[in-house]
Amino acid sequence: MKQFLILAAALTLAGCASNGDSSQTASADDVGTADEVMAGEKKYYCSSEHVVGTNFKRRRCRTKQQIEEEREVAERELSSMQRSGMTAPVDN
Repeated sequence: MKQFLILAAALTLAGCASNGDSSQTASADDVGTADEVMAGEKKYYCSSEHVVGTNFKRRRCRTKQQIEEEREVAERELSSMQRSGMTAPVDN
């Protein structure tokens, strides 16, 4: 039983340390609603996100700085698309 608990704890920490890629981003406001995990000197904010095309959720952990950087990149890309006149395809 002890081995199972140690394995579960190790997998949880490994999942929080992963650097997954996702199209969804969280804003700084969302940080407060996520689980907080300490790994060494860094504080990670973990949340469950839906994987596109499945019914599965994936746990994603990031630092506040990573969340802010992803939000800024998404805002710049959206602004760039809006300035260039890009629109979504329309099905007729």
